[in-house]
Amino acid sequence: MAFSLNTSESLRRYAEGDPKLGPLYAHFPIPGGTDKPPKGTVPGPVSPATVHAIRDLAGRTGASGSSTTVLDYLDSPETSYVLAGQQPGLFLGPPFALYKLLSAIDLAGRLSGEEAGGKRVIPLFWIASHDSDREEIDHIDLPGPGGEPKRMRFSFETVPPRLQVGDLVVTPGGWKGYLDDLEDVLPPSSFRGPLLEKFKGLVVEDISLAELFARTVHALLPGSGLVLFDGRGAEVDPAGMAIMAEAVRRHDEVADSLTAGTKRVVDILGSAPLDTPEDRPPLFLVDHGVRVPLRREGGRFITPDGTEYVPEDLALSIEEGKVRVTPAAALRPIVQDSMFPNISTIAGQSELVYHAQLGPLYDLLGVCRPPLIPRASMALLHFRSADKLEKLGLSPESLLGGQAAHPESEVQKEIDRCAETLDHEFSALLRLIDSETPGAVPEDDPARTRLPKETVRAMERLSRLADQAGDNRRNLIHRVKQELFPGGRPQEMVTSILYPLCRYGEALLPALQSAVHAGNSLPQILIVDPRKNS
Repeated sequence: MAFSLNTSESLRRYAEGDPKLGPLYAHFPIPGGTDKPPKGTVPGPVSPATVHAIRDLAGRTGASGSSTTVLDYLDSPETSYVLAGQQPGLFLGPPFALYKLLSAIDLAGRLSGEEAGGKRVIPLFWIASHDSDREEIDHIDLPGPGGEPKRMRFSFETVPPRLQVGDLVVTPGGWKGYLDDLEDVLPPSSFRGPLLEKFKGLVVEDISLAELFARTVHALLPGSGLVLFDGRGAEVDPAGMAIMAEAVRRHDEVADSLTAGTKRVVDILGSAPLDTPEDRPPLFLVDHGVRVPLRREGGRFITPDGTEYVPEDLALSIEEGKVRVTPAAALRPIVQDSMFPNISTIAGQSELVYHAQLGPLYDLLGVCRPPLIPRASMALLHFRSADKLEKLGLSPESLLGGQAAHPESEVQKEIDRCAETLDHEFSALLRLIDSETPGAVPEDDPARTRLPKETVRAMERLSRLADQAGDNRRNLIHRVKQELFPGGRPQEMVTSILYPLCRYGEALLPALQSAVHAGNSLPQILIVDPRKNS
């Protein structure tokens, strides 16, 4: 079932095809839903260097089945790609990364075959290993004792600031210790032990975080037909290098294009997510894996240590491979679409907005923009929790609203009203008797005293029972609320997929793939019954 909580206004407008968004996108609304593949952003084939990098990563990380057979078609001029991407989080990171993976697999499958004129469409996941925000990827969140998120950080070795996260090293000892710590927090089940042993087996020697991410994907989605690309490879891809060199060479125009794109987004959506200062080019130098920011000053680029570069000289050095650079967020989509004949990009809520800022920059650098297909959005709910919600007459929407917060208050109001009514009616009856037949009911007669006392006792008992039921109801609401919205945020943005895998088993993954339909952007609740996975 679909629900609309925590769905951004921009996503809702995109999904509904709001015509006011038309100026922000090259393909809008999505033509024919997602039925027919458009042309790729660039003509194929993919460069030999990138083909080699993809095949090498697949060979080192356990690709199997269709994920290996498609490797023979990477450099075919007839091959197109559906592209998604994310930083290499532990256990894939928050579940939305898995939903991106599944969405890419789903869309590529629907765009292949007869609908594509017999052409092959490959789902490709760009591992954003060139990012340097370590605190974003060094942990997972699991439900704590009360359901609130409990953060479990992995201890990487001390590394230089701004090191690309793909260069972070995972050792067998560190990984085993981390999984041992997780075991105490994960739900006990027949699935937990074998699953943790599988994950322990992914690290038998020192490996990079990017490689661990790829191994995790292939372990959880074997033979899916998905291929993975380590984003650091853009530093040596000829097309990627050419785009980044051009961004350096035409810095003033790049800055103007980003300013124009930002203004357009602010005018239509009210705000823009990407910060695009005019004195900062949308790329970084790479020095032994460390991202070095550049600042434009007086017609030159300057690094924090004072090293200066003439733009044309730097551009030539990039093109010749003498200097390595990597794209920032504002340039990465354009680099991706210059390297791969991408026919659709799977996008999350924030990506839909920041892609909208980049139209003028795409035009300036001569790269076609792909259609943006919203990723699938899901929340997993245990079947018993769903049954209890239904019996209470509550919807997921109500869990974040006020009506579910203190439902017993209306009951207590009715108890108080009933007590007042009984007291009023009984007093009126006695007054009538006393006026028509004085002395018929003596002042000390139990008829005058017993009923009021019994009424008080009955109402007190009802209040206690209502309080107990209210407590039970509040506890249930809290548990389900934390299940769907841990810490007040959507489940897919918080709770690691490791938790439901331990709770429900790996049979959950085919169920998720069956439920995914890329382009259906409003969140779906998937009711999970672990008895069916046994």
